[in-house]
Amino acid sequence: MVDPKNPQAQALGYVTDASKVDTKKWPKRAGAEGAKQYCYNCQFYIVDKGTDPAKVAQAPCQILMNKGVEGKGWCN
Repeated sequence: MVDPKNPQAQALGYVTDASKVDTKKWPKRAGAEGAKQYCYNCQFYIVDKGTDPAKVAQAPCQILMNKGVEGKGWCN
């Protein structure tokens, strides 16, 4: 799993729980559209073909060196 204190993760604003994003610092997560953003629906969240990403609690992230991230996490 990627450590949220990892410099790259911090630069991207990665959090393990998207509901805890500081929306003043990361306004992309604010509002109705932002509320729909999670790691599990990101193109870089790697799950097996045919698998519903929303049902996978943790998976590798291509941006964060293929380390695991929380499906309900978020980054910019």
